[in-house]
Amino acid sequence: MDTQRLKAIAREAAQFVPDVARLFRDVAKDPRVPKRVKYEVGAAAAYLVLPFDVIPDFIPGLGQLDDVAVIGWAVRRLLMGAGENVLREHWHGTDRGLELLLQAAAAGLSPRKIFGVLAFGAATAGRAGARGDVVDGEVLSER
Repeated sequence: MDTQRLKAIAREAAQFVPDVARLFRDVAKDPRVPKRVKYEVGAAAAYLVLPFDVIPDFIPGLGQLDDVAVIGWAVRRLLMGAGENVLREHWHGTDRGLELLLQAAAAGLSPRKIFGVLAFGAATAGRAGARGDVVDGEVLSER
């Protein structure tokens, strides 16, 4: 991957993270969101701000992978517990950012899939209708 592409990904990530933080904050205030989901999203937010990570952030590329996995897990829990409409209502970022967020949620905790979302964008991250994908607001079963 060339340096131009890496810089573009870094810029997009810099804008994306505050949008996710705002989403988590707004979801915590929404009375339609079950308390269990609020606790799960709160735990994910706490993990993201703690200085200790499973993969240290100073490792370029890999250091952010665990953070993306935690965000994907939290958004997946939000989708299953409150629904896509609530998520879309509280999202204040770009449409591309929302699609990346939904794809990260669909990827579950698979680092390979999460890397695909980051490196190649939501359009090429997975096949439509594959297990774990978000289709019409639902996370397809991973049977």
